[in-house]
Amino acid sequence: MISTCNDADFDTRLALYSGDCENLVFEACNDDGLGCAGFTSELIAEVVAGTTYIIQIGGFNPPAQGTGNLTICEGDACLAGCVASCEGSDVPEEEGCGGDTNGGCNDASGNGPVQQINVGDTVCGTMFAFGGTRDTDWFEFTISERSRVSWTVEANIPTTLFLLSSDCPPTIQIGAGYDACPAIHTGCVDAGTYRVFVAPGGFDGVPCGSGPLNTYRATLTTEPATVEGDTCQEAIVLGEFEGDFEFTTDCASTDGADLPVSCDSFGSVTIYNDIFLSWTAPADGDWFFSTCNQATFDTRLAAYAGCDGAFLGCNDDDVNCSGFTSLLSLGGLTAGEEVIIQLGAWGNGVSGSGVLTIGTGSGGPTPPENDDCSDAIDITDGQTSISNIASTTDGPTLPTECAKFGNAEIFNDVWYLYEATFDGTAVVSFCPVGDATFDTRLAAYFPGCKSGDPLACNDDTCGLSSEIAFATVCGESYLIRVGSYSTAGFGIGTLDITASGESCGGGGGCAADFNDDDMVDGADFGSLLVAWGPCAGCDEDLNGDGVVDGADAGLLLVEWGICP
Repeated sequence: MISTCNDADFDTRLALYSGDCENLVFEACNDDGLGCAGFTSELIAEVVAGTTYIIQIGGFNPPAQGTGNLTICEGDACLAGCVASCEGSDVPEEEGCGGDTNGGCNDASGNGPVQQINVGDTVCGTMFAFGGTRDTDWFEFTISERSRVSWTVEANIPTTLFLLSSDCPPTIQIGAGYDACPAIHTGCVDAGTYRVFVAPGGFDGVPCGSGPLNTYRATLTTEPATVEGDTCQEAIVLGEFEGDFEFTTDCASTDGADLPVSCDSFGSVTIYNDIFLSWTAPADGDWFFSTCNQATFDTRLAAYAGCDGAFLGCNDDDVNCSGFTSLLSLGGLTAGEEVIIQLGAWGNGVSGSGVLTIGTGSGGPTPPENDDCSDAIDITDGQTSISNIASTTDGPTLPTECAKFGNAEIFNDVWYLYEATFDGTAVVSFCPVGDATFDTRLAAYFPGCKSGDPLACNDDTCGLSSEIAFATVCGESYLIRVGSYSTAGFGIGTLDITASGESCGGGGGCAADFNDDDMVDGADFGSLLVAWGPCAGCDEDLNGDGVVDGADAGLLLVEWGICP
């Protein structure tokens, strides 16, 4: 194996030749190695002992150049500690490397053959990925009761694993990619016939003939699928509870009745993978039941007056809740009244965990203090944590040049007031990707709420996160509007403001900025150390006592950073 995998700072490409520079004989090549980040490479080839080879390394395109490390290894030394070798009791895959006799729904016919296996079997098979094509191996099995199915794969390359229904195209598709070894993929399904699938995690880099990189061992196991409160008759008894209740719907089945048409959400009236809770109202009044901003999946809630009782209410996505979480309010309940709460997911096969909050009133999060432009809060250079959860929209529609995909609104906005620290430019940013949990939008204005066009606006700069830059004048204030591209866009993030230009201090604005670079930093601390000791009249004698000492160092540290 010859590799720059995860070990170069540019988009690499590798080739291997025998012969000499006057008569090169091509042996193998690779552009993007399987599981290698940054478009780095991993070349695998069979070689002959004693033969001299020439390695060509470069970039994918003219700008691609940089530095890195080239690793050369042989045999098991190339493996990441997971040597998959067959054992005598293993069930052999019926397809050899490069063949296509268990391609399942990926077969050219769209419904090709699969290999039959039983629960408890370990399959020893081969797979490859080369030239944009990867091997997909499909195995079929049957279970007689609802079960948690585990498909555990040992392989020396990243893998993609699926648990599927037995039809083509599959109606149940629970899949994921894995870098770990062993990779353990689980899913909960009812009694029936299903298929499991194993494939390389990419489409190139592992041709047949790559030795143990082509080999995998996959084991199918099951255990009974149980979850507390899976049916209404087995509802979790909360009694007269008020507060936060931790829940999980992992492995829950779907057995609640369809909701009334009034609860239809995007064509669905089903709560999937549901659990049930029995709750008794502690007092007369209005009560709420909420997963708002505190569940790992797209939740749905409904309430009934007992398992066979009247329908009381439902909610899918509350407008003030992020992550498609839910808030259900019930009015006029009577102390001692039993309510059955049905909690599950909008989508089939979706489950997770979270917290259900039960309390009096209508519930829901409180809007941020800077929800309205007139209540903008001060912000300055550096990083600031922001939240627009439960905010409303009160800013003006953006001009045409700020619109994207026909949308000229910033929804669910919050407001900040920024005072310039430089004659120059301020950059306001949610970049890099990951600095916000929702699809952001930004704009900046002169003061004066809801009037005038923005100085700058942006929707997507890095992924779905935003960044704007605008000219600033010392002492002037600017409104910064933070919101979302969509009405459902709520979340949190880190907003970073970086200012540049001529400092509003005009240079030397800080007493400890001895070199007048508008920054108190290590250079200024060095000047202080040079002047250490008796030094009447020195700039470094910040407290004017005629001696540069620890007291002056303390004053310097107080001013550390950009001079205001």
